[in-house]
Amino acid sequence: MSQIKETQNGFALLEAVLVIVIIGLIAGVGYYVVTQKKQADKNMAVTNTPTTSVSATKISASTQTGTTAAITQLTKSDASGESAINTKYDQQDQTNAAAANAAQTALGGAYNESSL
Repeated sequence: MSQIKETQNGFALLEAVLVIVIIGLIAGVGYYVVTQKKQADKNMAVTNTPTTSVSATKISASTQTGTTAAITQLTKSDASGESAINTKYDQQDQTNAAAANAAQTALGGAYNESSL
């Protein structure tokens, strides 16, 4: 009995189709991500547009879009929140200093903590 040697060269049709399907899936996911990013940037630009733009900082903020505009908005809200907290604690510090001065004066001293 003679044996016939079969050799297989190249790719089979099934392998080629599988490669094309995988490349198509990767391209489809990439396209979906890019379109979602663009839509999110558009939505962010619409919500971050100031209603009145009088000063130069407001005008420059209105030209920002996407991540830059979001960071600018967060920075502004963080700064205003810290300002309110600082004001609250400054008032408490002044009250405490006035109480300490009154107590020191009552003991006969002339120490003024408010001037520090």
